[in-house]
Amino acid sequence: FQVAGELSYRLGMALENASLYAEVSQSEKRFRQLSLELAEARDEALRANQMKSQFLANMSHEIRTPMVGVKGMLEILAGTGLSKEQQEFVNIVQDCSDSLLTVLDDVLDLARIDAGKVSVQNRPFKLASAIKGVLALFELQAEQRGLALRVKVEEELPEVILADPDRLRQLLVNLVSNALKFTESGFIEIRFAAKDGDKLRVEVEDSGIGIAPDRIEVLWEAFEQVDNTASRRYEGTGLGLSIVRRLVELMNGDVGAQSTPGLGSVFWFEIPLISGELEPLQPSKPRTCAAAGQWRILVAEDNPINRRVLVKQLEGLGYEVTEARNGLEVLENLENSEVDLILMDCQMPELDGYSATRELRKKGMDLPILALTAHAMSGERARCLEAGMDDHLTKPLSKDGLAAALVRWLTPLERQSQKT
Repeated sequence: FQVAGELSYRLGMALENASLYAEVSQSEKRFRQLSLELAEARDEALRANQMKSQFLANMSHEIRTPMVGVKGMLEILAGTGLSKEQQEFVNIVQDCSDSLLTVLDDVLDLARIDAGKVSVQNRPFKLASAIKGVLALFELQAEQRGLALRVKVEEELPEVILADPDRLRQLLVNLVSNALKFTESGFIEIRFAAKDGDKLRVEVEDSGIGIAPDRIEVLWEAFEQVDNTASRRYEGTGLGLSIVRRLVELMNGDVGAQSTPGLGSVFWFEIPLISGELEPLQPSKPRTCAAAGQWRILVAEDNPINRRVLVKQLEGLGYEVTEARNGLEVLENLENSEVDLILMDCQMPELDGYSATRELRKKGMDLPILALTAHAMSGERARCLEAGMDDHLTKPLSKDGLAAALVRWLTPLERQSQKT
């Protein structure tokens, strides 16, 4: 009986071990299956994210490209001696195209931020230049509406700071645009100050309609507005303040607002304040001439309408212009003639702008090459500079904006002689 009991015990243990082994094997099988499913889900998520990023890039390019033609031709048309009524019609279309571009940029910006495709690229720049650029955008609009647009800059702030000038400009544009929308009379004041020695505090105050206390926090959310009813008076996507908050968070800062209904509002943000040292911007090879008309500029652009706009803008500024439809024509053109600067579209058939630039640099050509791109995507500037381009311009570009970019790279003879 003792032997039988021992056998029975061992048999029971064997059966129990077999059962446990089967469970372990089943668990391992389930674990491998789950791991496989998780890996597939991860890969699918990565593919979806890549597709989303590519979609955003394509949307930016496909919508901005025709907008270059629309805005450029309107600008040219406005300078052809129109009647007062015709000029009024052109102004209306220009305002509508600006509004469309603003909505497009807001939607794409929010989508890029949500997809993690927006990065902060700090570099030294003059704070005064950034402020001046933003003021230039709104001075006329404020004047036409009878609003006082004021700026106060604390003297203790460094002249050059280390931050992302493009993001700072975007923050200011969004906040000032918001103030203009809700201010019918009075003033808008932009204040810049140092806080605690290591923060740049920017405040935008207006004398507008104000906001109820329970609505302030909600306004930082996407698509939220002061009035979301069907009878609301103020148009817009409700994305501007949401973009401000998310950009400030990317810049390791903070945002806030105070408001009193009927009296006005103050929207503010704080970002790290770091003093910077500005490196002088010089062209790849210093180029001087007696007059702008002696500069020769090569326009590389595959879209015929956009190319025509650029040619008209450049000729209106007094430059000699040569045209190319793709990167191969750029290379062929430079074998037979000399130019002083290239405006290089990045997306072109046959040979794109990036590849054409690399080929030119390999051949030792050090003339300034300015990128023209309809991609308003994060990292586009870095990609252009990596290819060997000297600057990055985003379409659509106004005649004034184009002129300002060219002046940075082409120095008139009289200015050069003054330096020496």
